[in-house]
Amino acid sequence: MHDLVGLSKPQIIELLSEKLCAQVSESLHSSMQIFTQQFLSVAAPEELQGRSLEYIYSTALSYWQLMQNFEAPTPDVRVFNPDYEQHGWHSNHTVIQIHNVDVPFLVDSVRIELNRRELAIFSVNNCVLACERTKTHKLKQIKPAKERDENSSMESMIYLEIDRHSDPKMLEELRNSLLSILADVKAVVDDFVPIKEKVLELKEELRNRDANSPEIKETRKLLDWLLDDNFIFQGYEEVVVSQSKGKVFTDAVDGTQLGTQRQAPVRAELSQLEQQFVLAEKLAMFSKDVQRSTVHRSVYRDLIIIKRFDAQGAVIGECRFNGLYTSSVFLTNPLRIPVVRQKLIAILSECGFEPGGHSHKALVQIITDMPREELVLAETEDLKRTSFGIFNMQERRRACLFVRQDSSKRFYSCLYYIPRDLYTTKLRNTVLHLLYKGLHGRDYEANSQISESILSRTHFVIFSDPDQQAEVDIATIEARILEISRSWDDDLSVSLIDAYGEEKGSRFANRFNGAFTAAYKENFSTGNAVYDLQHISYLTSDDSIAMSFYRSFEESTGILKFKLFSVDRPLVLSEVIPLLENLGLKVMSEHPYVVTDRDEKEYWISDFRVSYGQLAVVELDQVKSILQEAFSRVWDGQADSDEFNRLVIAGGLTWRKVAMLRAYARYIKQLRFGFSQPFMADVLVRNVAITQQLVELFRSRFRPDMLDPDREKKIEESILAALEGVSSLDDDKILRRFMVVIKSTLRTNFFQQINGEDKAYFSFKIDSQSIPEIPEPKPKFEVFIYSPRVEGVHLRVGKVARGGLRWSDRMEDYRTEVLGLVKAQQVKNSVIVPMGAKGCFICKRMPANADREAIQAEGIECYKTYIRGLLDITDNLVAGEVVHPESVVRHDEDDTYLVVAADKGTATFSDIANSISEEYGFWLGDAFASGGSQGYDHKGMGITARGAWESVKL
Repeated sequence: MHDLVGLSKPQIIELLSEKLCAQVSESLHSSMQIFTQQFLSVAAPEELQGRSLEYIYSTALSYWQLMQNFEAPTPDVRVFNPDYEQHGWHSNHTVIQIHNVDVPFLVDSVRIELNRRELAIFSVNNCVLACERTKTHKLKQIKPAKERDENSSMESMIYLEIDRHSDPKMLEELRNSLLSILADVKAVVDDFVPIKEKVLELKEELRNRDANSPEIKETRKLLDWLLDDNFIFQGYEEVVVSQSKGKVFTDAVDGTQLGTQRQAPVRAELSQLEQQFVLAEKLAMFSKDVQRSTVHRSVYRDLIIIKRFDAQGAVIGECRFNGLYTSSVFLTNPLRIPVVRQKLIAILSECGFEPGGHSHKALVQIITDMPREELVLAETEDLKRTSFGIFNMQERRRACLFVRQDSSKRFYSCLYYIPRDLYTTKLRNTVLHLLYKGLHGRDYEANSQISESILSRTHFVIFSDPDQQAEVDIATIEARILEISRSWDDDLSVSLIDAYGEEKGSRFANRFNGAFTAAYKENFSTGNAVYDLQHISYLTSDDSIAMSFYRSFEESTGILKFKLFSVDRPLVLSEVIPLLENLGLKVMSEHPYVVTDRDEKEYWISDFRVSYGQLAVVELDQVKSILQEAFSRVWDGQADSDEFNRLVIAGGLTWRKVAMLRAYARYIKQLRFGFSQPFMADVLVRNVAITQQLVELFRSRFRPDMLDPDREKKIEESILAALEGVSSLDDDKILRRFMVVIKSTLRTNFFQQINGEDKAYFSFKIDSQSIPEIPEPKPKFEVFIYSPRVEGVHLRVGKVARGGLRWSDRMEDYRTEVLGLVKAQQVKNSVIVPMGAKGCFICKRMPANADREAIQAEGIECYKTYIRGLLDITDNLVAGEVVHPESVVRHDEDDTYLVVAADKGTATFSDIANSISEEYGFWLGDAFASGGSQGYDHKGMGITARGAWESVKL
């Protein structure tokens, strides 16, 4: 129960103090009040309010009991799990209580050990008390720290709660490690002054060596700088360097080891790499220790070495200082740090830049911004190379890595720069992993800095084992890190330039830099984006689309991907999905992505995941182009969307071949064949091999460059043989009907073109009398016109025949309507000329909710297509010679006679027909259609069809 909610911290302390005072004699009330106040001094009010008064009381009383007896300087450390039976209170956490003589670094050092063990800290209280004790070390009185006198000593109190651990061995191990840490702290504190005295002695020793030596003068200034609160001395030792039989040894000088070095090895044999460092003839050298500091900060200790030389200048000894630079050093101008400033002055004097100029100032800023430890540890040439490398970056948006192996061979220093907007913890950890693995690390330190510069900087220090120097390929490591450091947009720029060359690729990159969303980048590579931008470039108008069928290597073989590209808005799924389904594709998912270019122009990518139900595996490379072309033609309205489109994938047929089959199916339906369009489509898909042969039969009969009677005969025989294997009677009937109708076709405009483009409609001249089982009377010829927009038939009883054309509204059986008219006309004209003709057309895409004008306009356009379909396959007379239509293979005799007339719905269309006749240069000219304003009125002149023929001839 949290009974302290709503109370202030002073109120809680007052309640606790009152409750604790009740447990001690009156003489200790003042001490208890001071203890209570200090025990909770660093506790946050929210933490106290989240606990019960009884719990806080128990923690305070438990610590009060601990500190009743304390014999300095031995610390008291308790690590335990409080329970009611043993301790009289309970905690869900493991409790740590530390009582020690007050010295610096206690709390920091304890935290370091707990963090090293990855133990979560839930609560921490610490304070310093002035405690007066009896000769038997019992607590007599507590005073505020500022009232300390000669009878009291300063004692530090630390209380922590961590993850609960029940293993007694683990608790004891933790206690022992904390005692070890406290011993390190004591060693550092006890020997802090003696070590500083060693610094002063060394200064005097250097002065006695050669007071006028510039190197010695600078080194003595360095020692003064260290003493000026710039270094926390943790250890010191002096060693003698000796050589014997090609080996180098260091031996500690008795009585010189101080602080943490009191336990250091006395003698050591140096490896070849260590020898290079130790025997280097430099007075002052800097490096890192081989172990982390356990005191104050958990970092590798800095090592400052002042060497001793014999008369010949050979190294004979070292004075080694271990410790940490204070925080003030990291803010100090490096030009004020002795020894370091000489490196920087050398770099600036050799840079060639005019002092005070822009470049000189920029280089000074670069050096000033570098990590201080790097300035201290790196050799002048290394610093120069790194500084100029950073200078040459000119704050460009790109990653850069500078790797330096320390002269001690103990570690690598790696400065990593990356545009700050690209910096992430994930990227940092990835770079660290690559460096750690590539440099054979055993430990590391990392520190990141993000400032006003466009570049962030992370300083990685990778510690390796100098005794096990493996081969390191820094160039490969750097190349890999720079590769992963490029942003997705950076990679896109590179990919675009690779794909399109410098000029065009750069234009693309500038236009679409930052154009792709995070979701797109997550799902697609820059290689995908290059192709997607290529498709986007095809969008030349706001209503245009582009597309791409592809297969993702991550998907199974039965899965395809399909991207649709549009401008300003995503495509409506209800418009797209039916088209895909009619292609035989099942839509499994769809993800939209927006691409916004530099001018805020939006392009949408709809990415579909689809499967094809007819085949286990789709050979995409074989059908991709025809599949995309088919979808595009359907989308643009140039082809119908229905079940026949499944033949594109199933049979590898182009959209026009499918449209040809669809046209025949529409015609067959008009013959009252009795099967629906979807069922006929199913039959063609189900028997796709025969369907492919039907297409080849059509092409062998009518493609001008493929005429080969023998080939046509072989195809027909192959179809008939294949039909023997068709078990379904319905399938057999339908497939045979397609073959018969194709064989009965005499002419077609299918292979005609206008300005190099295939025509948008088909017309077929058919020998109706050769088709069995069709409604009577059978005309001699009929022409069937088909397009997604219009369909129609023109029935002629004889070669010389005349009749009206009507605009029909009988969408399902318009041929039946015309056939009835032909039959009636035969009876009517039997006395004059026993032959007639009739035709009609239907408008299949009448605009929704259209007014009268729109309906009339659409009817006229459909009528024009209908007339053109008739004229496309009709012979012409030029100077008395029969001229055959271009690109039309004829399987009949010359047929130059075509006369039309107005009928229901087309009363005012004759002028339109005659204008098209003139356009085609048709020999009848304005006599082609009766009733026009300039042409002949056949009925008004009282002429029959044959009379019209004869009168025109005259």
